[in-house]
Amino acid sequence: MSMTSNGFVLNIRTSTGPDVFTPIARVAKITPPKFVLNKETVRADGSGHAIVMPTTFEPFEVPLEILFDPVVPTAPAIAHDALRTRLLAKTIDVYQLILPDTGAFQWQFPAFVSSYEISELTQDGAPVMASITLSCTGAPTVTP
Repeated sequence: MSMTSNGFVLNIRTSTGPDVFTPIARVAKITPPKFVLNKETVRADGSGHAIVMPTTFEPFEVPLEILFDPVVPTAPAIAHDALRTRLLAKTIDVYQLILPDTGAFQWQFPAFVSSYEISELTQDGAPVMASITLSCTGAPTVTP
């Protein structure tokens, strides 16, 4: 049976020693980190073919969409305005994305909020969304 995405959780570290992670309220959609390895052509071999070697990993971004609520989170989750505050303060935090599988597959990564945009407001009763981008500042840890 394949895993569905229903039930994923995005947490932010809110305390250290020991680490305490708090969910970010009402995350509707997220694109998990992707791994892209850069390569460099080092030289050509005797047959004229290029020798390509792996170098560094590309920095990655994690875009997410939330059902916007500026202040009142679904307890005990973190309020959305706290993410805007972190953007303005240029704060680097540790985030944790947990998938809804029995092995609790997860990514943990340091990142900062690099964009925060509230969706278009309409009169048709559509929910207000916010698009947020987390930019990673270091290598993610993947478990299990």
